[in-house]
Amino acid sequence: MMSQFKYLFQPIKIGSVEIPNRIMIEAHTTNFTTNHIIDDRYIAYQRERAKGGVGLILAEMQSVSPDSNSFGGCSFGFDKRIIPQFKKLSETVHQYGTKLFCQIWHGGRQADPESSRKPLLCPSPIPCTVWRETPKEMEVEDIVEVTKNFGVVARNLLEGGVDGVALHGAHGYLICQFLSLFSNKRTDEYGGDLRNRVRFLLGIIDEIKRVTSEDFPIGVKLSVDEYVAGGLTLDESRNIAKILEETGNVDFITVS
Repeated sequence: MMSQFKYLFQPIKIGSVEIPNRIMIEAHTTNFTTNHIIDDRYIAYQRERAKGGVGLILAEMQSVSPDSNSFGGCSFGFDKRIIPQFKKLSETVHQYGTKLFCQIWHGGRQADPESSRKPLLCPSPIPCTVWRETPKEMEVEDIVEVTKNFGVVARNLLEGGVDGVALHGAHGYLICQFLSLFSNKRTDEYGGDLRNRVRFLLGIIDEIKRVTSEDFPIGVKLSVDEYVAGGLTLDESRNIAKILEETGNVDFITVS
């Protein structure tokens, strides 16, 4: 049977980082936080995965601002308090040879409106079916601010010893909202054709490169098909992936 998986335990490089094998733990929400910072429960949880031989752990998503989170226990990646905790986490998993990446995300119109009492943000004022609250259409100033916030989180994670980051561009969250015609009805440079809709994501990638380093790996998570009228399709997602590849700044893509 192992002949079917002959590459499973062989190393692979993602950008400048060598992963010892092809086994990866994807980002998933645990809410193991205290005051919105990953706590020792989370470190113990990931220690067990590293001890088991996982090659790469993708730590759960970090909010870029107080109004960007969708869950009560989300970790605040923009808060400097995450740096010492991520240092503990990275040192813990590194002792087993495991590499550590972390996901960064903004909920957009799917953020929790009760958590910050601020307007939800979206490329267009179209409510999601969960909160049913009409979001604020983002102005260019909002786009610039959110883009910089992604960079702040990436820098904090780098200082915390994380080996790379992944941007959550799937599941209807803010990046996905820009990519999809289902939620993006803009007529400016951030809407319309596909390259315009990818512009927000590309700006975030450029900002992360600016505040980290050229060899700091960046990945993107995409929804392959939204299965809604006017939403992302397999063909569009394939073309988004091609645009990302053309930049030379995206080291890996995950899909769901």
